[in-house]
Amino acid sequence: MYLDTDVSLSRAWRVQVLSASPYSVAEMDAILREEIHPVCFSNLLQPAGEWAGFDPSRLEQAIRRRGTRWRSRLLARLSLVLPGCFPTEEWTVTRREIASLRSHHGASQT
Repeated sequence: MYLDTDVSLSRAWRVQVLSASPYSVAEMDAILREEIHPVCFSNLLQPAGEWAGFDPSRLEQAIRRRGTRWRSRLLARLSLVLPGCFPTEEWTVTRREIASLRSHHGASQT
């Protein structure tokens, strides 16, 4: 959701993967805000940011390192309220579709 492209095109894939995860939607919210957002939000501020995707191993390394930099943590916290720095609309739709898919699968298994 932090790419410089139309991320709604990958929503169905994202919903499928996330709905199959063991995490609750609330836990995914926390992971997004506390782990992913601090590392990726700056891509949304770039005039020509990354659009093809992030390297998974580099992203993991950055997430693991991010906890040691107080300035980065502060900037990431502030960016949560700045317009255009958090994928609010896309995450809202994604969350809703995850919940819907999970409830549909739960109902069909009973």
